[in-house]
Order: sequence, then C-alpha cells, then structure tokens
Amino acid sequence: MKRTLPWAVVALAPLVLLLLTVTFDSAVTQFFASHASHSAGAAFLAKYWWSFVFGVVALHFIWFILAALRNRSLSLTARLLWSVAFVALGPVVAPAYWWVASRGA
Repeated sequence: MKRTLPWAVVALAPLVLLLLTVTFDSAVTQFFASHASHSAGAAFLAKYWWSFVFGVVALHFIWFILAALRNRSLSLTARLLWSVAFVALGPVVAPAYWWVASRGA
C-alpha cells in the first residue's frame, strides 16, 4: 500500500459507505420501493439493499485482514493485532492501518 489518493479512497470507502447508508437509509428505501413494481430485481433491492452494503464492507475487511496478515514488514504479533482490530472495530481501523502500513512506501 502506498500513501496515494487511490489507496486513501480504498481505505476510507467502507467508513464513507456506512455513513451514507445510515444518513440516507429512508431515502434509498423509498427510491427502491418506488421502482419495486417495475421489476423483480428492484423489488429484491427494495427489501435487501442493505445486505449489498454489508457484503461490500465485509469483502473490504477480508481484503484488509489478508493484507495485514501478509505484510512482512510488521511483526507477527502486530499482524495478528491488526487483524483482530479489523474484526473488532470495523471501518474505523482501515484508514489507520493504511496510514501505518504505507509509512515506508
């Protein structure tokens, strides 16, 4: 990882996505509900759009956990602590890990 804008966006994406989800929950639900009568796909999204958000965030954490475990510049203890932090603290840890792991890049 490097301290570049694309990596910053990747690190901050789940935090921003969850913030937007909480902020615009009712508006998104109303949008999908208004289109639900047009197709089965829209009806499915009207009920379960939040699960797609969760899936994206979960994949992001898995990716960052694997990156932390494979980061040979950190000690084994540090890699394990970062992995546990990702599971325990969620989207708050990704920007911190990106900043620390990109220190030498």
